[in-house]
Amino acid sequence: GNPVYFLTNIIDITQLKEGEEIQARFESVFNATDDLVSFVDTDYVLRAINERYLEYWQTSHDEVIGKHIADLMNHETFKEVVFPKLETSMNGQRVRYQSDFNFPGRGYRYMDIACNPVLRADGTIAGVAINSRDITELKEKEDQLSAALLQLRSSNAELEQFAYAASHDLQEPLNTIANFTGLL
Repeated sequence: GNPVYFLTNIIDITQLKEGEEIQARFESVFNATDDLVSFVDTDYVLRAINERYLEYWQTSHDEVIGKHIADLMNHETFKEVVFPKLETSMNGQRVRYQSDFNFPGRGYRYMDIACNPVLRADGTIAGVAINSRDITELKEKEDQLSAALLQLRSSNAELEQFAYAASHDLQEPLNTIANFTGLL
């Protein structure tokens, strides 16, 4: 018979598979932290978020990615608290600050936030990596400790005042006895 020809195309996908494995490992590490982690570009648009971020904001990946970060929170909070910090970081400086945020379903949480500029290969700023740690319990303990310290200082002041009065009141009879024995 007639010869049969097969046309084949072989593509080496080794690099593609390695890239997928690296991506999967990165996402695993990215989602393993208890912190809220995100990346915003120079237009303040969210480009990457971790699972903890979604959990705190009670939203989905599709509802957040590609949206302006101000759309996620109170616009006044963005304008007065977040924007100035991000702008500083967009100018190449690392920024760290603490503030409270109202999260849906969690209420107000006190957060320790680090904003770090992310550079492209050519050295220009691609955006800002934001790491937010919930320190609400720590802040509450700090406030309790401050209140206890204030109360302790007040108690010490009262005790010092009592000791001074008691010392003064005890000196008078001793002086009388000393004077009386001096007469004998």
